[in-house]
Amino acid sequence: MNSPARIHRLSPDIANKIAAGEVIERPANAVKELVENALDAGARRISIELEEGGKKLIRVRDDGVGMNAGDAVLCLQRHATSKLQSEEDLWAISTLGFRGEALPSIAAVSRFEIITREQDSDAGTRVLVEGGTVVDVSEIGCAAGTEITIRGLFFNTPARFKFLKSDSAESGRITEMIGHLALAYPHVTFTVSHNGNETLRVEGTGDAFNSLVCVLGREVARQMLPIAPPSDLEPSNIQVTGFAGRPQLTRANRNGQIFYVNNRVIKSRAIQHAVQAAYEGLLHGHGRFPQAVLFINLPPNAVDVNVHPTKSEVRFAREGEIHHAARVAIRDTLVASKLTPEWGFGGSTAEGSTPSSGRAPLYTPPTSNFPNALSRPVAPLGGDIENFRAAYQNRISTPSPFLNANLSAPFPDQGALPQFVQEEADQKLRLRPIGQIQNNAYILCEAEDGLYIVSQHRAHERILADNALAAAEQRPVESQRLMIPLTVEIGPRALAALEENGELLKTLGFEIEAFGGASVLVRAVPTLIASRDYEVAFSDLLEELVGGHAGRDLIERRRKLLTMMACKNAIKAGDPLGPEQIQGLMDDLVQVENPSICPHGQPILIKISTWELNKKFEREYASR
Repeated sequence: MNSPARIHRLSPDIANKIAAGEVIERPANAVKELVENALDAGARRISIELEEGGKKLIRVRDDGVGMNAGDAVLCLQRHATSKLQSEEDLWAISTLGFRGEALPSIAAVSRFEIITREQDSDAGTRVLVEGGTVVDVSEIGCAAGTEITIRGLFFNTPARFKFLKSDSAESGRITEMIGHLALAYPHVTFTVSHNGNETLRVEGTGDAFNSLVCVLGREVARQMLPIAPPSDLEPSNIQVTGFAGRPQLTRANRNGQIFYVNNRVIKSRAIQHAVQAAYEGLLHGHGRFPQAVLFINLPPNAVDVNVHPTKSEVRFAREGEIHHAARVAIRDTLVASKLTPEWGFGGSTAEGSTPSSGRAPLYTPPTSNFPNALSRPVAPLGGDIENFRAAYQNRISTPSPFLNANLSAPFPDQGALPQFVQEEADQKLRLRPIGQIQNNAYILCEAEDGLYIVSQHRAHERILADNALAAAEQRPVESQRLMIPLTVEIGPRALAALEENGELLKTLGFEIEAFGGASVLVRAVPTLIASRDYEVAFSDLLEELVGGHAGRDLIERRRKLLTMMACKNAIKAGDPLGPEQIQGLMDDLVQVENPSICPHGQPILIKISTWELNKKFEREYASR
């Protein structure tokens, strides 16, 4: 007796919805597919209208070649495309869209309308689709080109709709994505409006730098260096152009690195690694990433773009050559701009030569964020420990409620302390610093039970973070108004993050207001960062909010952001410290609740016990 069949063919309706889920995850995916089609159609002007972040309405107009009535209906069938004629074309793709999945996938989960007319036709065509079913095809008078309107995206797939972000967040994603496309097509005019307000305009002047200013902002654009290809490049070779940021233009993540292959926006770990390698030895600070906009052009048969439904990832036939070309192009640009360190012998020029005029100075890494007071002479170690603490406080900070809170508090509950802190609490002992090692990255200390190697940066991070959190629980975060407000140009997703987290930023001590377009004014900053590089701290805070790394719960977000700002004030590996400063740092470290782990979960110190030392040196007696 045969058992009932378990396998059955899905209905076309379910199959289309599954396909739509692979291609269209959110409104930004729908807009990307429509705009890429417009670019493939030769459009010179593309406008995008949004309502409620694209959830209620998406309308994309272009002045491309348009379609006739037959093509307007056929383009809604799965795997219908004008961009592939034979199997050979699949291995040499030169267009942005080619799968023939986008329009039917979008139409399957929305109320969809196409109005289109070819340039030499007298009348256009209007096609109405609801949930994947064509309900009307008619003739209509319209301008040449194509206009596609999407209403009620995901109206018939509520499970997907509920995972969408806020209107401003979805709109921000779309505006950012259009900005990235505008960088690759400087001859095309792009406009984006949300709820009737224009959020982006990039005029198609053909000037790549003009597009860079419109998309990334004037302040970022002026710190970008153009990358020019070699004049002797063979047509079959790899060509790398674009812009590389100066070494001081860094971010806390790689969102400032935008890559294109044959004008297609892609993601690539190999190119990310190449960019970081090009800046080796030039970046100041751990965990900082340079900004770059790279355009990589190579023969279509040298790259496979058919490896991801959204075509955001590609596979290179010669990945090693791509890596080398990108690294060399950026490095050569930096060298030509006199940004790399050079060996010098007394600053003299070669005999008979004269210094070149108008040349930019050699790049010098930014000075440490540690206060200038550290360079002052310090008293030799020895004397009352409270004097050391006072000297340490004077050198470490300017007056701040975060740093000074709880510095003189008694030890926490001794039962919760690590053993070495317990012993010091009982016997009134301290970690006794011997000195800094490894280019001032670590502090070597002696204790009764052995040697300790302490990361000075992480130790200070833990102290500042604990003090900041303790102070914030007792009183509001103090602000300091800026004499000259800071004007910051930010991206659309960052603007959306500011709108969503306005109240949170107020509780953190920021006073921010819109300044038109993509600019905001920062009128006040927390006292915690007022005397430091608060512009970088504010930028990194925005990255946390945009990336969603600050947590969902308001209390959790506030705690993480306070910790992040406090850590920005920490001394760095490599900062030279005087004996009093080192002693004060160690005294404060043993008082925190968890002196072993920094706020980011990394170890602060390691221990070599006296027993281990005796064993290594073959001593016969054990340590006490």
